[in-house]
Amino acid sequence: MSTRILSVFNLLKRVGFALLLLGGNILAHAQPPDTLWTRRYGRQYHDLAHSVAQTPDGGFIIAGETWNAETFETRNADAYVVKVDSLGNEEWSHSWGWAYSDYITKIFVLEDGYMAAGQIGRYPPANPEPALGWLLRLSLNGDTVWTNVIGDERGGTWFEDMVAVEDGNYVATGRCR
Repeated sequence: MSTRILSVFNLLKRVGFALLLLGGNILAHAQPPDTLWTRRYGRQYHDLAHSVAQTPDGGFIIAGETWNAETFETRNADAYVVKVDSLGNEEWSHSWGWAYSDYITKIFVLEDGYMAAGQIGRYPPANPEPALGWLLRLSLNGDTVWTNVIGDERGGTWFEDMVAVEDGNYVATGRCR
């Protein structure tokens, strides 16, 4: 993938919760690929997409963080997931928020839903609400199946990436103080 296209994706992640779908084989063309569609998702403030995966129905699942007027003033994001069809039309979205910034850094597709990893809590960590690693299992329609919080009172824990392994388990990586 060219540096130019990577720069576009990095810019989109910082400008808004957006998805840009490019047509064609990126590596096979001397010219940039055609844009098939663009969409903006989230609330009216500073929203970030951290992860995207294609779903079996040809759509996409996008995860990150979203801000509303209240969370923007207090600088506390809510974790956000949106499912879109192959044309970028929103099918559903869900957000989760606690007292401080919460976000999802990685999401991937399972046979019967989605698995996500990220952070809940405050960064930089401060008592009584330290940053904690967060795993979130979702159904196909985005409902919470289970969550697991990992970390301790020192905080400074979050997940940045995750993969499924052959035995049905997951490996998550990130930071732990």
